[in-house]
Amino acid sequence: MALTQVVWLKLECPHKGSPRQLCISFFNEMDLLLGTRFQARHGSGRIALDEMVVHMAQIADRHALGILVIDEIQHLTQAPGAGREDLLNFLVTLINKIGLPVMLVGTPAALSLLQGAFRQPRQRSGERSLGAADR
Repeated sequence: MALTQVVWLKLECPHKGSPRQLCISFFNEMDLLLGTRFQARHGSGRIALDEMVVHMAQIADRHALGILVIDEIQHLTQAPGAGREDLLNFLVTLINKIGLPVMLVGTPAALSLLQGAFRQPRQRSGERSLGAADR
């Protein structure tokens, strides 16, 4: 069986901020590219979100996915409060578990939302940008 590499995959950010919908979109897009049935096997309502992430990581690894692009991230600014927070927390977890680069693309409207969400993980990892006091 020959390996079909997926160099990059672009998903649209779910309008209501649903982590489950992001996972289902991943499976659907991979199905469109590869002619597989990942969504039918791994995207049903019976499967827990944590298990979906495991399947995403396995599929990404199996097909040597180079980068996952999540576009229209500014949609989160219009998502209900819980949906927005759920997806932001999920993205941090996804980035840590899936083992590949994730690029978030959006308009400047999403900048303040993303800066707050990703500041703590960066501080915990020991990475930080140079501020005025460091110069």
